[in-house]
Formats: sequence, structure tokens, C-alpha cells
Amino acid sequence: MEIGISELAGITGFPPSTIRFYEHMGLLPAASRAPRGHRVYTDHDIARLRFIARGKYLGLPLDEIRELVDTWDNGAPDTDRARIVANLHSRIAEVDNRVTELSKFLAQLTETLRRAGGPPQAE
Repeated sequence: MEIGISELAGITGFPPSTIRFYEHMGLLPAASRAPRGHRVYTDHDIARLRFIARGKYLGLPLDEIRELVDTWDNGAPDTDRARIVANLHSRIAEVDNRVTELSKFLAQLTETLRRAGGPPQAE
């Protein structure tokens, strides 16, 4: 699938200016161009922007997100492999801890809803 920047913005929630900024900063590869010069994006660009959004949600700095997406695309360079792998282990543990805490909070919210007499949420 190939889409323009407005469609990409609609899918990912990033405004076009942010998408262009991420291209400029190397977080997103430079888009290919349509015959009239408009940027064209692919499913890989959508996946990469979703990865970036998740990194931002976790509070990661853009430099670290850039390193992670580069590793995601290309693997770790031999010179930095040990550091990158250690960083990935650390981030995985952090995400796992957040999932655990969010699950506990979900249970508390659900119990609070039950006590308030609210109906269960439809799934």
C-alpha cells in the first residue's frame, strides 16, 4: 500500500509537520516521491511511526528511539551490539513492569466500577 502524507497523518495521529521532522531527524527514512513530487509512504512507514509513538509514550528520548528503529530495521552494528542488547533488555523489563502495573490498576478500576454500581464495560 502506498499513501500520501495526509493519509499517513490520519492513520498514525502524527501531523504532517511532525512526519517531515522525523524524516529530517532520521527517525523515518526519506519518503519516496510520486511523479508530481508528493511524498509516498508504505506499510513499513506506518509500522515505524507506530513504533516511534510507543517509544514516545514510554518517555524515551528521540535519540534513543532513532537507535531502536535503526536496530529494528538493520540489526545492531557490531561495534555497539553489547550496549544495544543491554539497552533492549532494560527497555523490555521496563515495559513488562508497566504492563504489570497497568494490569493491577485495571483490576482496581474494575473493582471501583463494580462498587459504584456501574455496568461492566462491553467488549
